[in-house]
Amino acid sequence: MTWDTSYAGIDVVEPAYTGLPDSISEACIARLMLKRLLTISPRDFLILQCKAKDGAGGMTSVAFSVEDSRCPPDSAFVRGEVMPGEQAKGSCAVSRA
Repeated sequence: MTWDTSYAGIDVVEPAYTGLPDSISEACIARLMLKRLLTISPRDFLILQCKAKDGAGGMTSVAFSVEDSRCPPDSAFVRGEVMPGEQAKGSCAVSRA
């Protein structure tokens, strides 16, 4: 297996995120960091990635950008935003007591 060399790293902020609908089989919060690419500044993305199994044995995976106080923006990166499809409006904040 070959690792994508454009990644600077991946930090898992919360490996087993809970509090989502029962249809979601797995979810985690992760920070993806990408290296500088030609004239594009280094980027990072803080995402909530969710996976759901369908009735036919397949799986769907989707990710949304989130805000989380455990992972504030880093001045070495431009914080990117993941917005899947036209339905993604607004923002999502993660808070813990």
